[in-house]
Amino acid sequence: MNIMHCDLPYSSKNPLVQYAIMIDAGSRIHIYTFNNYEASADYEYIQPGLSSFAGRPEEAAKSLDVLLDEAVRVVPKSPQSCTPVAVKATAGLGLLPGSQSTDILHAIEERLYDSYTF
Repeated sequence: MNIMHCDLPYSSKNPLVQYAIMIDAGSRIHIYTFNNYEASADYEYIQPGLSSFAGRPEEAAKSLDVLLDEAVRVVPKSPQSCTPVAVKATAGLGLLPGSQSTDILHAIEERLYDSYTF
């Protein structure tokens, strides 16, 4: 997998600002900014975690849309293509039987690639 990073500012009037997104078990999102003087933004939504979608991986992936749509709103369009996204799962997802947790994570990866520019 190629890891992209921004090496130019998204605007010539602004210093280089990079973003990173972390989704915590499907219930909250953290959007971090780097190389600027503003505090990192932090958004929290309470919704069912990924493990509540056992046997429904596509629904689990779609459940992250509310979080990712907020990231689309916050992160300027230009650096979105080089903004990494990390999905961190809790023990609940790891306790699902068989390949259910892997199926959910795979569906999330596909949705990110198909529906978002991060």
